[in-house]
Amino acid sequence: YEDRYPARTVLTKPDSFYWELREASRALLAIFTKALRVFQKCPDEFMRLMDMPEKLRPYLDIANKMGCPVYLSRFDFVLDTNGQFKCVELNADTPCAVVEAYYGNGVAADYVRHRDPNAAALPQLQSLLAGLAQADCPFTYRPGSGVLQQRPFVFSCFHDYIEDLATTKFLMRQLSEKWASSFVSFYDLAIDRQGILLPDGRHAGILYRLHPLELLVDEIAEDGYPLGTELLELYKQAKFMMFNPPESIILQCKGFQALVWGLYEQQQFFDSKERAIIEKYMLPSYFVENRQKLLGAPYIRKPIWGREGNGITLYDAQGQKLLQKKLAEPNEVVERHSCTELYQRFAESECVSIDTDSGIQEGCMTYSCFMTASEPSAVYSRFSPDKICGIESYWVPLVE
Repeated sequence: YEDRYPARTVLTKPDSFYWELREASRALLAIFTKALRVFQKCPDEFMRLMDMPEKLRPYLDIANKMGCPVYLSRFDFVLDTNGQFKCVELNADTPCAVVEAYYGNGVAADYVRHRDPNAAALPQLQSLLAGLAQADCPFTYRPGSGVLQQRPFVFSCFHDYIEDLATTKFLMRQLSEKWASSFVSFYDLAIDRQGILLPDGRHAGILYRLHPLELLVDEIAEDGYPLGTELLELYKQAKFMMFNPPESIILQCKGFQALVWGLYEQQQFFDSKERAIIEKYMLPSYFVENRQKLLGAPYIRKPIWGREGNGITLYDAQGQKLLQKKLAEPNEVVERHSCTELYQRFAESECVSIDTDSGIQEGCMTYSCFMTASEPSAVYSRFSPDKICGIESYWVPLVE
């Protein structure tokens, strides 16, 4: 890229801004979790309409030892022209920007001598990882040795993708030395009947995978072995824990917001407090059959499995196409082909000016809040000169 990823601007926001961002995320995750139970009971026909891969469906309702559907997630919001947060996405399967939020934001805050709103976030992340390690049966007999050894917490990604490698190694470093850990590239991931096999003969107790589940399920080894589905089958047999668990993909699926909105419109599933949260922080969302409900105001169409804004189309109030986001290099983002789309009310963002290596640019902000299990954690923001945020966005540190 011609410009560096961090902007030259550091945004200063009051404590009340971060408080609302976090509390909105806390409330929405509770609502999403409640709606998740409905999805898990739906027939295959509904899952097909949601474009949920058929190979994934047997693994989406497996109880996990932590009792929650997602361990580390990230809500994305825009701030509309009325100054109201509106949720646009929940990154529940493989959230990134971890290093920026949990480390880089503090470096920026120290540099400008402002308070870091994420000062308490890193201990939260460390506590989450320790809790996961504790939840696994921490000791196992090494075959033939009669010696008790820890089952390692294995961290894995494709090692030749630098952002994923840095994120994975950063998380690995946050795990206390009390717990055994190991890094294994996805290229070298080996399994047998007992689970994930490490070179020293031990088996993984937990697998952190920075590889999207909707892509992992179709992974085939060079010899034709169905690695993705066999890995999930071993998980189903409780041979190891997975971080994030498979049901997180339901929350990640963009169509899930249409389910939440549909339950909201039924006026029976959610209580009055939950309905008030949905009305305040969510956007009307539908599948193609009900897209006419969005006429009268601008709206967007999102591919269900799209990433980095690729393929998002913006329409005016009459349903006429205004613009479509297309990556200049399609191979820059690996994504699953989407068979359906989500239609959602477009929230016009506040226009901000940010200083970058190319000078002052005007554009839109996306504000994010990480969740460690059900608790709000680090905040993060990025700036895009485009109406639809994508890989061209800049990281903008947040301070008080």
